[in-house]
Amino acid sequence: MNRSYSHFTLFSHDGQSIAARVSKYENRRRFSSIAVYSIENGAEKLITDYVKRLPGKPVWSGDDDFIFMNSSHTQYAIPGKSSSVNRTGEMVYFSDSNRIMKRTLDSEPATELVNAGNHILDSQVSPDGQKIAYQVYGGNLWVLDIENNEKIDLGVGEHPTWSADSQKLAYMITEDDGHQLTQSDIYVIDINGQGKVNLTNSKAKFEMHPDWSPNGKWIAYDTTEDGKIWMQEVK
Repeated sequence: MNRSYSHFTLFSHDGQSIAARVSKYENRRRFSSIAVYSIENGAEKLITDYVKRLPGKPVWSGDDDFIFMNSSHTQYAIPGKSSSVNRTGEMVYFSDSNRIMKRTLDSEPATELVNAGNHILDSQVSPDGQKIAYQVYGGNLWVLDIENNEKIDLGVGEHPTWSADSQKLAYMITEDDGHQLTQSDIYVIDINGQGKVNLTNSKAKFEMHPDWSPNGKWIAYDTTEDGKIWMQEVK
């Protein structure tokens, strides 16, 4: 297989690790796995085998003892970690085609929160558990208030990630010529749609897939040219 590329980075709640979906190519076919990287030394640990299909973005459990993809509720344990928390009744949210669903870890079936009318590409729950940011295919970014079901349109954007105080989102805006990517930058915006700022503003690199650190000081992202993971301080 050829070299691996990292996508869809996500900080653990304790800020000590980053999870990412990593890909390798063999005869032009992509195989994906979930990797966990140490913030301290950059060491990589694969927690799944490489498979042909692994849709979605990795999401950490509340105490960082397992990861599931936000397009499903399949759980992947973190080697060497075991949960001491009773998970009965813990709520998880995930996208399923046009819908955002919710269920508890110990119950089925899931129930519907939103039907967007088109495929939902990404959905992220705010740290305070009160809102969900999501992107609709061919459309815009939205913020859903879970309790009252109110929605706010944030305009064009992809791959939202929450600030620690649940008041801002980082996301990416990309451009293409119909065949390939021509531009990508990371933006930050208030959840009411105000205060939009281009964080990276770079023509030389295509910054993508941001994730905000739990302490609010850093945003991690990857670049398409080399597949590397970068961290940028937020001031």
